Amino acid sequence: MYFEPGRLKGGDWSRNDSPGKLATFNYMRKQVAYYFCMIMGMTLAGCDNKLPEAVTKTGFVPVADSKLYYESTGKGEAIVLLHGGYMDRRMWDEQVKVFSKNYRVITCDLRGHGSTIDGDSSYLMYEAIRILLDSLHETKVNLAGLSLGAMIATDFAIAYPQYIKKLLLITPGLNKLDTVFAEDSSITHYSNLLREAVIEKKDTAMAAEYFIRCWFDGPGRSPEQTDTAARRKALSIAVSTMKTHKLLHWTRFSDPPAIERLNKITAATLIITGEKDNFRISKNAEALNKEISGSFIITIKNAAHLPNMEKPAEFNKIVLDFIRRQTN
Repeated sequence: MYFEPGRLKGGDWSRNDSPGKLATFNYMRKQVAYYFCMIMGMTLAGCDNKLPEAVTKTGFVPVADSKLYYESTGKGEAIVLLHGGYMDRRMWDEQVKVFSKNYRVITCDLRGHGSTIDGDSSYLMYEAIRILLDSLHETKVNLAGLSLGAMIATDFAIAYPQYIKKLLLITPGLNKLDTVFAEDSSITHYSNLLREAVIEKKDTAMAAEYFIRCWFDGPGRSPEQTDTAARRKALSIAVSTMKTHKLLHWTRFSDPPAIERLNKITAATLIITGEKDNFRISKNAEALNKEISGSFIITIKNAAHLPNMEKPAEFNKIVLDFIRRQTN
């Protein structure tokens, strides 16, 4: 099969051309069109699979004499993620990767954590979140917090309801719940070991390991049962936080405490728990669910206190389904 020179340029054949040549040309034209479409289809499909990742912008926001570190990835409606104690923004990596395809995802390092630079002045952490959102020109966000982050998110939702579109409280802490429920024996055990490792033995790595045994593993599992890349990452973050910040500059919460004012939260609220988490956290979730009108609980199986790291695919689907759901 060949193209006769000069014949294709004008796209026309003279009347003297034989029917055989015309038939051959029509066949060839169809073949060219077919292969062109096929090649273009493959090219476009390849482009779809290689879409550039969302751009991440980083910076510091002044809060009193501290500098709060933050990252903003993607565009659109905002999802703000507040990390747990002894963790930092990196615990949300699997969420940022997925959520930023359709949303603007904002993470930060809380006071005493990660890359945030701590000053000597004390401040309420929920006020720092308000300063961060104002600096980023965000007036209505989906706010999610895990553990310590959930305590801050709860304080924020009470103080600034106008900023909240939807609220997600994940394996939540709850300020002053100890006045209602007895201390969890597993948490007490590991907290004592952690303090001993830090104060008496001055062994930061061991302190971080005790923290991970308490919270990543949970009371019913051994380190051997949870030896995953996610656990190793969580341990690395805990070691980094403890070495850098030396357990100083801990977060301040609202006063009066949130436990007394939960009925002031009006945003649609999802509470996420982990099946293997400490008993105390399930009690926190029940108290929140009882007092926050219209809230509901979803429990992730075979995960403890960091379900976003242990079960990222399941966690991400739950969060996105909730955010996308229409509410009255």
